[in-house]
Amino acid sequence: MRISVKKYCAVFVLWLAMLGTAESRGNRRCQKSLRKRGKCRTSAILTKSFGTFHSPGYPRNYTNNVQSSWHIRVPKGYRIRIRFRKDFHVEDSTLCHKDALVVAFDKSQKNTKLFCGKKRQRGVTSSTNELWLIFRSDDAGIAKGFFATYRAIDVNECRKEVCKFPSLCRNTVGSYMCDCPDGYRLRGRKNSGRCVDIDECSSRQVKCEFKCVNTAGGYHCVCPRGYRLAYNEKSCRDENECLKHNGGCSHQCRNSRGSYTCLCPTGYKLDSTRRTCHKEIFYDSYQQIYYVKEDVAIGTLVTKVKATLAKRHGQKMLFFIVAENLKSEHPTFKMNSTSGELTVNASLDRETVSEYLLEIEAKHLNEKKKWTKARSFVVVRILDINDHAPRFSHPAYTISVPCNVKPGSVLYRIDTYDQDEGKNAQVMYKLEPANPYFTVQKHSGKVKVLKGLHEFCNESSSSPLRRFEYKIVATDRGRPALRTRVHVRFIIAAVDLTSQTMFVWYTENHDVKLVKKSSRKTLKQTDST
Repeated sequence: MRISVKKYCAVFVLWLAMLGTAESRGNRRCQKSLRKRGKCRTSAILTKSFGTFHSPGYPRNYTNNVQSSWHIRVPKGYRIRIRFRKDFHVEDSTLCHKDALVVAFDKSQKNTKLFCGKKRQRGVTSSTNELWLIFRSDDAGIAKGFFATYRAIDVNECRKEVCKFPSLCRNTVGSYMCDCPDGYRLRGRKNSGRCVDIDECSSRQVKCEFKCVNTAGGYHCVCPRGYRLAYNEKSCRDENECLKHNGGCSHQCRNSRGSYTCLCPTGYKLDSTRRTCHKEIFYDSYQQIYYVKEDVAIGTLVTKVKATLAKRHGQKMLFFIVAENLKSEHPTFKMNSTSGELTVNASLDRETVSEYLLEIEAKHLNEKKKWTKARSFVVVRILDINDHAPRFSHPAYTISVPCNVKPGSVLYRIDTYDQDEGKNAQVMYKLEPANPYFTVQKHSGKVKVLKGLHEFCNESSSSPLRRFEYKIVATDRGRPALRTRVHVRFIIAAVDLTSQTMFVWYTENHDVKLVKKSSRKTLKQTDST
């Protein structure tokens, strides 16, 4: 069905006429009220869950000396949320002392909020289920006013502690419920009663193999000592105590049904706790360290091993060397089986072997004709009587250095070794004679560039290479200090200053050579450092 343009325009004109008539009626009522009381006042009570309200005459301008009030009330358990349209326009003034919309959160209007101006206002949410609004205008200035909507929103009472422990709060539309968790039952009213624990152990449905223990809101089954709960948490099965901290046994643990037993190896016995094993044979020390000079004569006494029985003092025992440096052969030392005296049986050389680890065994034949055994260790350290000078890895060094190398660059690291120990093995380095171009770090042996070598880059490739001859001195910290010298040659190579050259140094025939970056991948590095 089509409506002609003429009919549509007629209906629109009629609607404007009716609107104007309604507005004119409201204005006439306000004019009468103004003549009698000096103000035009209107009020309304809104009880629906949602609705709208606006300033008098909206969307036309409101008149002067107007006061309109609204009392919005929604069901308990809800709050009120108000939103304004964009075209909010109430005459602006300082602290809204002229025209204003007053939102009161209580009936006494002690807690209020004022709105005025042309800027769109944010929404308002009440703290209760009631809200009071008053719009007023003075005797000067008018504006378009406002249009607002409101709706009731549910309050989540569970955010507060409204239910007593252990009940659980459940929010509902406009209200809440207090529910009891599993294992509890409600005694009293739904929202005012309390949750009482249920004794599940008194129920026939709960079947524990050994014993039932009631708890708050539940229960659990327990088993006797030596058993633990099965996966169904009702049956009991044997617990292997040996799996947990070895049952508390110091040595061996043997599990049995509902219990376990501690066992001891040969040479040990259980104490009164039946868990800890103590040796039947005791040494004065189970690991001793002795020092012997490498020039001592064969037959020299190193120590005398002593051991006693725990409960049979004075009983004789036999002593043997079981292993020397983890080998069954022991030609270097000899043990007297009856006295326990350990003596030197071969010549000693600290440079060959600096320390010996001897495993000693003591034996005793008891009344049952069984051997009781116990072992200990003796460490013999050989003292050096000769001092050695440090040695260089190579008899001479030749280092090729590009002329565009940066100051502070590390060219090479000199390596030495010393057969001594302690301070005698600590080596310090020095480059002789002193020069402005190169140096060697005192402790690390790193050869570094002190000064730039750009002055040698101007020389032509046909001219002979510039060379520097020096010596590196390596000195140990012994008393007296011993030193060794080695010859080092630096060859300055002229290269293109604009080239991006990566240098790798390696040792081959005691020389340190220069390699370009392009051949870096194919080069096999043989530098010992």
